[in-house]
Amino acid sequence: MTDAPATADVARSAFGHEIRARRAWRVVLVAYLVPITVLTHWPRFGVGGAGMVDKFVHFVAFGALAWMAMHAAPRGRAFIAWALAAAWVYIDEVTQALEILGRTFSLADMIAGWIGVAMAGLLFLVRTWRRPHGSRAAIDAAMYGEPGAWLRAAVIAVVASAIVAGAMFAARVARGEPANFPTAVYPIGFGALVGLMVATGIGEWRARARLGIAAPTFPWPTALAAVPVLAGVLFLAYLGFSGWMFGEPVPEDRVTDHEGFLVLREGFLLVAVVLSAEATRAWCTRVTTSATRGAPRASA
Repeated sequence: MTDAPATADVARSAFGHEIRARRAWRVVLVAYLVPITVLTHWPRFGVGGAGMVDKFVHFVAFGALAWMAMHAAPRGRAFIAWALAAAWVYIDEVTQALEILGRTFSLADMIAGWIGVAMAGLLFLVRTWRRPHGSRAAIDAAMYGEPGAWLRAAVIAVVASAIVAGAMFAARVARGEPANFPTAVYPIGFGALVGLMVATGIGEWRARARLGIAAPTFPWPTALAAVPVLAGVLFLAYLGFSGWMFGEPVPEDRVTDHEGFLVLREGFLLVAVVLSAEATRAWCTRVTTSATRGAPRASA
């Protein structure tokens, strides 16, 4: 009986962390959405040579928007947040066609944004399959319920991004490309994508250790077969879709958009590999849990 008040206090503390985490995500969402919307609508905003990385930028930018929206949504409302993010991609692109902005509507940009939203939604979904039941909400609350956790994640993301972006930029310059900002656009974007993934992974590892929730063991034999297959299927689907969208030969007025989707391949493949690894681990964890529950118990 004496443990009941303590258990209630722990439950209230966990719930408080979850509420604070969602509030923090909402602040981050607004702080991200406003400048992104301004930049996408700024008259003739852009840099030289940005056309080929434009699709990758849409993929990352709107994928990140969907990720933030799903975390900011109340429990059980993540799908609504995801749908709103997908709708925002359409609204953002259509409103760019306003004559006063001096910009144009681009179906290719909108599709690239939708692909990012779709991949973010799938990644969020497979991460909710984790066991034990309810651990996902508890882990997210521990990861994002305190300001110190956000600061730590930001430092990790920036450091990882800088390392990856710097290495990619140096490699491009070594190949003879000019050492200017257009050359750095793609390395910066790709580095940011890697940095966010690294920060999320380390944050989850710390949260699990703090909560005493054992990390699911990675099924290496299964993963060595399943992850390449799943990632390959997703990548082939992407290549098939982009090939169908542009046709062969590619019309002259769509060459830049086609090149943009070629550049996007690397980022898509990276996310596809992470998604496949998460899906494989989640599936194996569920199978193991189900087998453990269904196994006959030894008599005392």
